[in-house]
Amino acid sequence: MYFGRGVTFRDIDSLQAGRRFPEDIRTALDNCAVGVILMGEKWAAFGVEEGVPRILREGDYVRMEIHRMLERKIPILTVLLNDADMPRAEQLPPDIRGFETIGAARVRTGRDFPSHMHYLAEHAAAAGGLRLENYPE
Repeated sequence: MYFGRGVTFRDIDSLQAGRRFPEDIRTALDNCAVGVILMGEKWAAFGVEEGVPRILREGDYVRMEIHRMLERKIPILTVLLNDADMPRAEQLPPDIRGFETIGAARVRTGRDFPSHMHYLAEHAAAAGGLRLENYPE
């Protein structure tokens, strides 16, 4: 709603049945102006299988998305939800190290949520050189 319809790509909303989603994700990343990464409190330890968190496994899509954004030098707006912290370098695979040094914004899901979203929309627009369209007051 901040940037107008059809402008944002969100995997769970934008990926269509019957299409190869890795190609759709790559196309979206090749055409985006800014990337937004939402990180919950257990982001770096999520999806542990055989002692290995998902982000450390080859083929993890979040890892591939971050790698592509870093590779293309796409501005990244990292959003720490509630009490989440940025991962430490040793919690990340070598191909996305450096990501942990990007400044992050914190969003709390309580009563300050609307003002936090306002802040994020402004910063995403500035980082990506975008214009806010249907900005709710």
